[in-house]
Amino acid sequence: STGPDCRQPTHRIHGHYRRTLADLPWATASIELRLIVRRFRCCACTCRRQSFAERLPSVAPRYARTTTRLATTQANTGLALGGAAGARPLCRQGLAGRRHTVLRRVRRVSLPAGPEPEMIGIDDWAWRTGNRYGTLIVDLPRGCPLDLLEDRAAETVATGLQAHPDVTIVARDRAE
Repeated sequence: STGPDCRQPTHRIHGHYRRTLADLPWATASIELRLIVRRFRCCACTCRRQSFAERLPSVAPRYARTTTRLATTQANTGLALGGAAGARPLCRQGLAGRRHTVLRRVRRVSLPAGPEPEMIGIDDWAWRTGNRYGTLIVDLPRGCPLDLLEDRAAETVATGLQAHPDVTIVARDRAE
């Protein structure tokens, strides 16, 4: 194994620890991977990290309790169905995870960058009704929010619109 900081190869085993990961089920039987992870001692005297553990990035990220395959399945189900609605079929298939787990996986998914919007909608919304209002900028064709502005002043909105130079149509709510 090689040290993560100094990239020097080492063969000195410092110790080991056990790691348990939940994985995709077989049929409906849940699968649990029990790993023995080795800790190594760095041989380079200039390295600031004296010991380090084996990494399994293709199986699971650091500190994870589930495999990457299970986390991806939970995230895809959550994107398609949502939290509670996604957790029910996962449970029937023998997959671990409750609605909060599914929603947490969805929040961690990085969405692809879409094209710059040409049509936007602008509306006020209340941080706290009667006291503090902000401005919401929405991509109208896709129906997704683009920006939340701190207040509803004209200068703030003008600055917010400069971030979207391709906008040709602006729809706004004129009610007060």
